[in-house]
Amino acid sequence: MNERKSATPEVAIKSCDGVIDETLKNLANAYYFRAAAKLSKTDLDGALQDYNQALKLDPADADYLNGRAAVYEAKNNTARAMADYDVAIKNSPQSVYAYNNRGAAFQRKGEFARAAADYGEVTRLQPNNLDAWSARCWVRAIGNQPQEALGDCNNALKIKADAADVLDTRGFVYLKLGQTDSAIKDYDAALKLDARLAGSLYGRGIAKTRKGDRAGGATDMAAAKEIKKDITEEFARYGLRT
Repeated sequence: MNERKSATPEVAIKSCDGVIDETLKNLANAYYFRAAAKLSKTDLDGALQDYNQALKLDPADADYLNGRAAVYEAKNNTARAMADYDVAIKNSPQSVYAYNNRGAAFQRKGEFARAAADYGEVTRLQPNNLDAWSARCWVRAIGNQPQEALGDCNNALKIKADAADVLDTRGFVYLKLGQTDSAIKDYDAALKLDARLAGSLYGRGIAKTRKGDRAGGATDMAAAKEIKKDITEEFARYGLRT
């Protein structure tokens, strides 16, 4: 091309730069997709190596960082995972997946306020994201913010009125607020959609007991324990007892 002088050196350099950049990005993507495949096979070390290679080629890519963070979480290296989520969000403030995954990591660590903040970013970016509204409702409920949780559950149910898990969570919120009739109504609706929701059975049992229906409450709580043996301890951790 240069011998024939069909392009100036500047144009030639710019064109070659484009080819090199595209080639490197394709190579980075190949490492990224291979890493995801290895992760699906639980080859954590292989997946980590490939994510590292992808990030050497493109250190700022939020998807690569998000993927590597998932590997670190699977390897119980929460600190490294959180660091990757932090960088992903810094580089790509619109990264819904990074906010959601970091929120879930905070939730597992018991840092409910920080989890709620990240889920809130997901709802800001995607107002119709049912899972994010539901997740924030739950972490606010167990984080002793029942009134705020109620608003989140209501928003989730505007998106999908027959979401059994959200009805289950809102029933829990109503229990926290001392609104037993509303709790029973939501638990009834949730159990109509999924009869094996242990949380709904146990929560309804608490609500019935509080209203004086000890026999009905005992029946519901016994059924819940058949499905989930540690359901009593779980509710106790969240501050709910008969």
